[in-house]
Amino acid sequence: MSDQSKYYIKVKDYEGKEVATVHIGMLAKSLTLENTAELLQDLVNSGMKDYRDGVEVGKHLRSSHRTLQASAIRFALGIIIALGEQEYTDARNEMPVAMAKQIKALVEDGTLKMGWMI
Repeated sequence: MSDQSKYYIKVKDYEGKEVATVHIGMLAKSLTLENTAELLQDLVNSGMKDYRDGVEVGKHLRSSHRTLQASAIRFALGIIIALGEQEYTDARNEMPVAMAKQIKALVEDGTLKMGWMI
């Protein structure tokens, strides 16, 4: 992948036909937080991405600006904590929600310090 091509997404329809090319920065600035939630759930549902894929994304973020790395970690932590605030679970999300509740408790009691922008 060339340096420039990593900044663009080739948008494909459901049949795999390329229908547009979008700059990632333009896409990011256009997303609302609700769109972001929809995008994230579609992403993890596409090929059932999970922990290992998250590790790969984290590896790609290692070369990003340190401030952006910190923001990405806190953003992900915010998602985890909000999911830990729900009461309804079933066998599919019971363990991750319980884990999120534990992480939330660690943040709230000061054991897990997330830091803020300097």
